[in-house]
Amino acid sequence: MYIHLENIKKNRKQKKILLRFLRGLTHRKVTNLDKKAIALNMEAYKKVDCLKCANCCKTMHPTWKKAEVQRVAKHMGMSYKEYFDKHLVMEDGDIMNRKAPCQHLAKDNKCKIYDIRPGDCKGFPHTQNRGFKLYISGTHIQNMDYCPITSHVVDGLFNKVMEDNKKLRK
Repeated sequence: MYIHLENIKKNRKQKKILLRFLRGLTHRKVTNLDKKAIALNMEAYKKVDCLKCANCCKTMHPTWKKAEVQRVAKHMGMSYKEYFDKHLVMEDGDIMNRKAPCQHLAKDNKCKIYDIRPGDCKGFPHTQNRGFKLYISGTHIQNMDYCPITSHVVDGLFNKVMEDNKKLRK
């Protein structure tokens, strides 16, 4: 069974509940939260074909570090300024892609600069990282609507936490 992006949008009736759940996680102690999130992330990667989806590259704007811009610009045979002016913008102190889809997304949904892509892209969707709570407000909440893996992890955590709560009440 594969998780498709269309299914995320159809199942968003529960979005308010999941948003409240995620925001509440920052104040709630959940046993083995990182371990549960990482296990759900691994499960999701078995159900999601990122190359069929590529929604992150089609709709989102990764943040770049100056060294990453320099590295990619050099690879593209451009100066930092040329590359920046053509593809990037400074927004709220962050260097970001000027537009979506990403300038490096090929027609087959593969990244043309995969080996030297920005760290934000390498780490996406950030559900595989320890410190799940650190990514809630700025990352997981946003990514739920764009990434089937994030959606799967958040839905799964919600179900596991609710299940654990039921067990405690018995």
